[in-house]
Amino acid sequence: MIIGKSYINGVEAKVYRGANLIYYPSIIFNGTFDNNILGWKNNGAVLSWNPLGYLNIVNTSNVKGAYQVFTTETGVTYKASANSIGGSGATRMIRCGDGSAPDAGLVTSPTETDSALHELTFTAISDRSYIYLRHATTGNINWDNVEVKEI
Repeated sequence: MIIGKSYINGVEAKVYRGANLIYYPSIIFNGTFDNNILGWKNNGAVLSWNPLGYLNIVNTSNVKGAYQVFTTETGVTYKASANSIGGSGATRMIRCGDGSAPDAGLVTSPTETDSALHELTFTAISDRSYIYLRHATTGNINWDNVEVKEI
């Protein structure tokens, strides 16, 4: 059952209630990469679309990746998650930052060296935040299902 509407990055999103839970949609634009990688920017890495529906990041030097800026509400807590899939070489993590720069991280997920679900929670300190799909070392990794939701 729809219980209300909110506006996320200027797009109307419906808020649902089901099984006594309230569902908030992700505020990330194009986090599933079904047809392209629109909305994502590189931070020193090479980004491309994988036809399997992934964002592929090739990092040829340390500490690079892809990021997206999104609107947040100061003081509100959010949960961020993303799947890293396959790839070679690179250690990987997600970071959420304060909106001043892609790598101005407030919170970092644990570093992984293989496919993983990366999750973290953060409390916004401004009206803009970043999610950064970050490679700590060189390598080639696919990413999918990137989400940030209010909790």
